Amino acid sequence: MPNYAYTIRDATGSVIPGTSEAENEDILRRRLTEQGFSVVEVKQIKSTQKKTKEALSMRISLITDECTHDPFTALELGKRWGINHFEIRYAHRWRVPEGPAWAADQVAAAVKAYGVTVTAISPGLFKPVMRTDGSKIPLTTETPAEIRRHLDELLPRFFDFAARLGTRNITVFALPKPAEAGGAPPAVVIDSLAEAAGKAASAGFTLLLENGQGSWADTGAASRAILEKVHSPALRMTWDPA
Repeated sequence: MPNYAYTIRDATGSVIPGTSEAENEDILRRRLTEQGFSVVEVKQIKSTQKKTKEALSMRISLITDECTHDPFTALELGKRWGINHFEIRYAHRWRVPEGPAWAADQVAAAVKAYGVTVTAISPGLFKPVMRTDGSKIPLTTETPAEIRRHLDELLPRFFDFAARLGTRNITVFALPKPAEAGGAPPAVVIDSLAEAAGKAASAGFTLLLENGQGSWADTGAASRAILEKVHSPALRMTWDPA
């Protein structure tokens, strides 16, 4: 399927660049217009048949806390192993940038000190936030105030932290799903992700929906259905095979 580079404007007039696959240019233009954007330009990205060693290789990226919660140690070890790309999630038990400011500051200092590339952050949008005592703030489809806080308070903070680390990718989730629940996700799951994607598009970020048990994106089919309903170029998928 052809790949296109596009430039669009949102309702505020902000210019947003992006790329997307589509059957043809007209279909992509129509899709973007239906999402409320004004299309400035669409150009097909020409593929090349020249295959290089780099094009055929896999880029290894390490989630730092899978190694250690100390960001300096995680990056030091990663560099020793020949890894230069990292995803940031936890630091010293905190899902940064939530928690004490020093934890997020230490992550930023480590990234700068080792000169590595941050591929994405996973700050836990639409997952329960941990309090200082270790308990978690309740978050379900039935807690509208906390969902609102994630959108209005946490998401802008996550944008700032991602930009500070030099990445435009933020991993997000599809609200917690009760064990006994079944069927299609409630409208609030789609609406919250759609609003978050709109904010991300306006700010120049891409949200990466992670699948996982205990969320409404708990299967491949469920994840795909959510992406299709949100239907935004600013919401893509990051697949967790575990």
